[in-house]
Amino acid sequence: MSKELFCHNCDDYKEVVIVQQKEIYPVKGENIEIIASVCKCSSCGSELFDMELDKKNLEDAFNIYRKKSGLLSPLEIQRIREMYGLSQRSFSKLLRWGDITMNRYETGAIQDKPHNNTLLLLKNPHNMLDILNSNPDTLTSSKEKKLRERIEDLLSEKAITKIEESIFNIIDSKEDIFTGFKRFDFEKFKSLVLYFSLNEEKLFKTKLMKLLWYADNLYFKMQTRSITGLQYARLPRGPVVEKRNLLLGLLEEQDIVQLVEDDETGGEYLIPMLNLEEVELDKEELDLAKLVSEKFRQFNCKSISNYSHREVAWKEVKTGSLMPFSYAKYIEI
Repeated sequence: MSKELFCHNCDDYKEVVIVQQKEIYPVKGENIEIIASVCKCSSCGSELFDMELDKKNLEDAFNIYRKKSGLLSPLEIQRIREMYGLSQRSFSKLLRWGDITMNRYETGAIQDKPHNNTLLLLKNPHNMLDILNSNPDTLTSSKEKKLRERIEDLLSEKAITKIEESIFNIIDSKEDIFTGFKRFDFEKFKSLVLYFSLNEEKLFKTKLMKLLWYADNLYFKMQTRSITGLQYARLPRGPVVEKRNLLLGLLEEQDIVQLVEDDETGGEYLIPMLNLEEVELDKEELDLAKLVSEKFRQFNCKSISNYSHREVAWKEVKTGSLMPFSYAKYIEI
């Protein structure tokens, strides 16, 4: 069914056509370019206002801004709150935010950086427990009891041990050029490793390091931030993840992958212990992971290492030094 809008130029209701064109939307003082959907009069070509399309365009601009700024999406914020079984009002009250703050964030308002950082921390139930203990009598006794029970369940489900916590503390979480302007995200790291291991018959650690490096750098090239927040060092056999043995050991401890020694080469390869349903990547991240996986599917450890030696980053960074994401712009696969 065709759509009609009132055209002031024609002084009548006219059928419209929807076209795609570049538009600039100001978001938090930054001009964000999007491919907008715009209504135009089929008779005179005038651009007509459509509330539904304008809302969609604004949401697209907000989403691009969030990705560039490393901010959680409304759905991600909602999932963090629901993880603790709290209403929007109770969640805001516990954090000593305004009563409608969570409602605003979950319906599309852009959160500020300090609030975003707090929400990121709350992915770890230990941090929610700290906040609950620091804000006594904020919730009713019944709600506090339910929340404590939920936190206990989450800690049991995730099995976050003191050893694992110490590993997270070792990882450098700075948002700089060496992390792709993103704090280390264990869930994204886990999901990428799991995805790559599920797409290879026998994925060796050496090849995994290169797959992760290409995925993070190509995503940075598109979005100006990495997927995982990992750091990579330049070693003779190509890029490798900093603290790789600790991180892979953590994945093994949580029964996400199993590391097995290969009888022929003596190298270690990964056996995935979970299925694709446990991979938590958004569409763009998953598409990128698929691109990298398909590109290097037929490469063995030696050939992918040699391939990585062609990259500007490997040529210009000294052996043993961290590889900045500023070289991502030169990567083509």
